Amino acid sequence: MLPLIPVLKRNIELLNILLDLLTQERAAFGSLNTTRIQEISDAKQSAIDELDSLGEKQHKILCKFGVINPRKPEPGAFKNWLSQQSPDDETRLLVEECEELLVQCKGKNFANERVLSSVRRRNQAMLEILKGQNKKHRVYTATGDSRPISSKHIIGSA
Repeated sequence: MLPLIPVLKRNIELLNILLDLLTQERAAFGSLNTTRIQEISDAKQSAIDELDSLGEKQHKILCKFGVINPRKPEPGAFKNWLSQQSPDDETRLLVEECEELLVQCKGKNFANERVLSSVRRRNQAMLEILKGQNKKHRVYTATGDSRPISSKHIIGSA
């Protein structure tokens, strides 16, 4: 039995925290509360950093017990080892729960990304209206977005 159970339980706690933060983030986007959005962003970064450190700890444990060869790592070695365990093995059940939570987090993060992208586009359009920029005079940027090339008619200069 590998000493992974405490690491996996903490992973589950952090993924639940992250899931809750993503839900709060969506609500904060709706209320446009920038201080709350920043607080949530900092909390998300902290949870993700801890998840990264737990991932490194898990990797070291797997290497120490010979599940993963540190000199010649094979993709899927941990999954192969896990599939050989009994279906009711606690490690296997915790890994499956982590994977389910991760899928939920990815879905919420993708939804938040779409909301944030549409808010950004709307704000950019409003800014261009205030600057008096014409939608016809635009060029593409390296990222595939477009930006105005002329701002001769600024409302503030009237």
